[in-house]
Amino acid sequence: MDDLINDFADDVQENQSSRILRERRSSLYTISQGKILLFGGAGLLVLIILVVLLFLGGKEAPSEDLSLLQARLTRMEARIKATGALENRIQQFEEQGKEVRQSLLKTDLSIRTIKGDLNQLIEAFEGSQKKTPPVPKKVEAPKAVKEASIAQAEKGYHLVSRGETLYRISKQYGISLDDLRRLNNMDSSALIHPGQKLLVTPQ
Repeated sequence: MDDLINDFADDVQENQSSRILRERRSSLYTISQGKILLFGGAGLLVLIILVVLLFLGGKEAPSEDLSLLQARLTRMEARIKATGALENRIQQFEEQGKEVRQSLLKTDLSIRTIKGDLNQLIEAFEGSQKKTPPVPKKVEAPKAVKEASIAQAEKGYHLVSRGETLYRISKQYGISLDDLRRLNNMDSSALIHPGQKLLVTPQ
């Protein structure tokens, strides 16, 4: 009998706990349905108010607002036109820049061509001097100049006399024209003058 009473007590407890759970679920369901209805009604009310305001308030727009909008539109149109003009100017500058670059390239090419022609003329001139040496005048250099020239040659230098060329000096000492220029840090367009000291042997 005790078992029966215990079973009955357990059944009653289970029934009570399941009934409590059902009541809680139904109350939560009721509360959540109430919240949904409350929020939905509030949203619908706000929507109705907005629609009424739009239809009633939109019929008569103040003239001040319209004039402000027109002024803003006019300013925006002016800015757009100014931007278009700036774009045209930028495009013109870019085209002018291209033309300047092309003319600089042509000028550079012309300068290179002129330098090449000048170097060829110098070499041809120096070569022609070798073929037809000038007739030396029978003017003797003063004894002091001769002695200085000999002393300089002994030390590896040459003192340039009037009428001498780099080509002739290079042949006199048995070195190439390029070596003579390199020893004296001269480029192909450098000129020599009487009284100048040239290094003729490496030190």
